[in-house]
Amino acid sequence: MYGYDDKLRPEKANLVIRRRYIDHLANDLGFQRRADGGVNVVISEYDLHGPGMELLKRIKQQYAVKFVERQARKVGTRVKQERRQDGTIVMRLVR
Repeated sequence: MYGYDDKLRPEKANLVIRRRYIDHLANDLGFQRRADGGVNVVISEYDLHGPGMELLKRIKQQYAVKFVERQARKVGTRVKQERRQDGTIVMRLVR
């Protein structure tokens, strides 16, 4: 992972999104796989307290949407989504 100065940072990640592809981040954003199957986010302190927090919220929201869709397919239902003006997503399961 690289920082704002294009120097290699000590953090490691399995999946890296380069900062040039993310608006307003100073450093690369990474994700590490955990032994329990979860994921840790690798983000600099600087980005965490700036626009990076908003980006992480959107990533978590989209992950949750995909998770619900996957679970719904397993039980034979589908998901209807409604995105509200404030950015929240309302999901309904339909047979």
